[in-house]
Formats: sequence, structure tokens, C-alpha cells
Amino acid sequence: FEDVVTKLLSSGKSNNNNSNHNFVVTHGPELSALRIYLLAEIEVLPSSAKSQRTMLCTWLSEIFLHQITMAELYEENKESASDCSMNELVSQFKSFIQDKISHLDPTTTLSLMTSRGRAVHRELFLFYTQLIEDYDRVVGHLITDQHHYEAIHVLNLASLDQVEELIYKFAPIMIQSEPRATVDMLIAKRRLKVSGVLPALLHYSSLLDSQIIAGQEDIERDENGNIVNFAVIYLQEYVTSAMLEVGTAEVIAFHTLLWFLAKYNDSEGALCLF
Repeated sequence: FEDVVTKLLSSGKSNNNNSNHNFVVTHGPELSALRIYLLAEIEVLPSSAKSQRTMLCTWLSEIFLHQITMAELYEENKESASDCSMNELVSQFKSFIQDKISHLDPTTTLSLMTSRGRAVHRELFLFYTQLIEDYDRVVGHLITDQHHYEAIHVLNLASLDQVEELIYKFAPIMIQSEPRATVDMLIAKRRLKVSGVLPALLHYSSLLDSQIIAGQEDIERDENGNIVNFAVIYLQEYVTSAMLEVGTAEVIAFHTLLWFLAKYNDSEGALCLF
């Protein structure tokens, strides 16, 4: 196995006593040959060789991701790649993930996919997320790596039953850096408990207070120059939809919205209307 890999990835010649290999870091046919060889090797490994299967599948994932990156760069520069197009590689990699999902370590695979930061890898990450449905691990991984927007997107795609507790857990973190996206996700999940979301809204309110006191200029404002308060937007949407759909809403939502309207609105119109 080692000899074949060495020959596939080297361009040098071997002497009787010495091996002078010039190893190539490539996106060309050498790497494609190695990928084909590794795929064949996995098929002949016994089912008991779990560690070897995981290692080879991880290596293959790295190769696929590297080739996809290089193919995308070729297409961006309007050059013709020497191997498959990016779309072909993405399709092959998705098939590989589906077929070998039991041999892939989720933490390692997620790290490989998020380490490059290109749009195509984000697409693959979300595809893999849907396959494993381990939202606790996936969202925790994204939050740890501070990929908050991607975490919000994953939560948005999942059903509420699968991620409700994760939303309550991570909303206070996500709303700090992505308030609009977080609130859009909260609004989309209509059956959320306001009492569970409230810590995130209060945390956001404290952060907004600090920004206002510090005179930060990058605070989001509407077309009239008023500060956009995403906590108020969420509560107004919740109260309106809850009253229309079921005729009632959590009392704490009324109290909190009343407080926010009194605190943040220079005009009393919205407060009086409420």
C-alpha cells in the first residue's frame, strides 16, 4: 500500500539503495489516481478494519475537498482544469459521503469542511449536516469556531423538534454578532417559547445599550435614521402572530415588549398604540 501511494505521488526515480522521490503537491492527475486507488482499497478492506476505513475515508475527504477547491479556482480564473469540473467533483463527493457515512468521524469531517471557508464547502457542510442529523454536535462545532451565520442557517433548515433546545442555548451567543439573521430564524420558528428566547433578547438589549452609550456608528438604523431594535421586532412579530393564530400569547412577551417600547422609542406613538 505504501509503495503504491509513494509511486503515485512521486515524480522521481528509485535507485537500488536509495529512494530519491520528488513528491508533488498537486491538483492534477496524480491526486486523481491516488483518489481512485484509495477508493478501491476501501472496498477490499474487511468490515472489521474500522480504524483503517475511517483513516482512508478521512484522507479521501481531504483529497476531494482539495480538488474541489482547485477546480473552483480554475473556473473563477476561466482556465480549464486538468481533471473533473467542480460540479462533477462535488457530485462525486456527495455520493462518497452518503456511501461511506458510517466510516467518517463527524468532528473531523466537519473540521475539514469548515477550514476552507468557500461557498462550495459551506454547501457540502450543510449537506453532511442533513445526513447525520447530529445538530448538537454540528451547531456546537460552528459556535466554537465562531461561524455564527452558518449555525443560524443550520438551525433554520432543521425542524423545531430537532433543534428547539439548541436555539434556547445558543441564541444569546448568535444574536451578538448576527442579530438580524438570528431574529429572522426565531420568527420563522413560530412555536418557540418566548420564555426560552427571553435571555437572548435581554442579552441583546444590554449589548445595544453599551453600543448606544459608546456612540458606535455601525449600529443598524432604518430609513428614518432610527436605531433598529431586533428584540422589539421579534416581540412585535410574536405578539401579532400569536394573537391572530391562537388568540393569546405569553404574558411575559407583553411585559417585555411594553418595557422595550418605553425604553427605546423617542416617540410615544408606538407605545400608545401598543
